[in-house]
Amino acid sequence: MIQVRRNVFETNSSSTHSIAIATDDSSEMEIPNKITFRVGEFGWEFWNYHDCDSKASYFYTALYENYNNDEAEEIANRVKEYIENRYNVEVILEKPELEEWEYNGNKYCSLKDGYIDHASAAWDFVDVVVNDYDLLMDFLFKYDSFVATGNDNCYEYESMRMERPSPNKKYLEFFKGN
Repeated sequence: MIQVRRNVFETNSSSTHSIAIATDDSSEMEIPNKITFRVGEFGWEFWNYHDCDSKASYFYTALYENYNNDEAEEIANRVKEYIENRYNVEVILEKPELEEWEYNGNKYCSLKDGYIDHASAAWDFVDVVVNDYDLLMDFLFKYDSFVATGNDNCYEYESMRMERPSPNKKYLEFFKGN
């Protein structure tokens, strides 16, 4: 069914991101020797991210876009310490470049060289994994966990949410639409 709306003002960026954390015990952890957390750019592109560094970048970018910079840095340092101590993995935290400005006497800052389109819509994901490191490790280290980015402007959108590397596995899913 097609619905046509007239005389209605609408705006929508149409970026969509699915985040799936494999919670199935049969999903193996792939622990690297080194992991780098850096700010990335995640917008409208159609892409599935399975590798550890890309997922770390998605998490790191979402962290800095949803927490103030001091809190984000503190959380990132705790995650670094946890991974290094538990998994004996070298963790690199690239310092984000920040852009600062003032408006009506208030100081603000944002990431200068990266973003997640409408990052506040990824709050649920960030909030869950910063409070449950086991889930964060499942997200980072299980290949079956992934981030799928895209947009809802074309037919690929419908298949984006359904694509799973292992359809019979259990996932904790987050959907960031906007």
